[in-house]
Amino acid sequence: MNDPRLVQLLAACGMAESELESLLTSSEDASPRYRALQNPKAADELACALAVEAARSTPNRVLIWAGVDDTLLAFVVARELECEVSVVWQSEGLLCCDPEIAVGDRVLIVSACFIETSRLEALRSLVALRGAAVAAVASLIETEVLRDGAGGEAQPLSLFRPRPDAR
Repeated sequence: MNDPRLVQLLAACGMAESELESLLTSSEDASPRYRALQNPKAADELACALAVEAARSTPNRVLIWAGVDDTLLAFVVARELECEVSVVWQSEGLLCCDPEIAVGDRVLIVSACFIETSRLEALRSLVALRGAAVAAVASLIETEVLRDGAGGEAQPLSLFRPRPDAR
């Protein structure tokens, strides 16, 4: 995909193309610099594009790990898909989710950039424990965690894919 407009929008939200390419080989200690509040218009356009990609998976709920940038991303994606958003966080070693995921929900797990395998696994496990299904796992930027962690029948979706020669 990686059209010039997409790269421009990501850069407007604080992510230079060189940083995007380095995410492909970065460890879980990587700290992406995507900042939705840096350019709300660009962030909105990116989220709308992600919603278009995710629409084929027909979710009825968007699920995120609590954080400002992912919350803003999920808000726009859910608005475009006419879904509810559930937010997950950890408190005293337990996963908390609000609002709860219902049995039978088709869940779209969303993050600006998945860099922590453990968080994606925790979100997927929570969906399964609630008797719901992961419809897709979507991110603005493709990473190894996204490709390897989507799992099962859930399709990994991303807008920016680092070039193969960056690996």
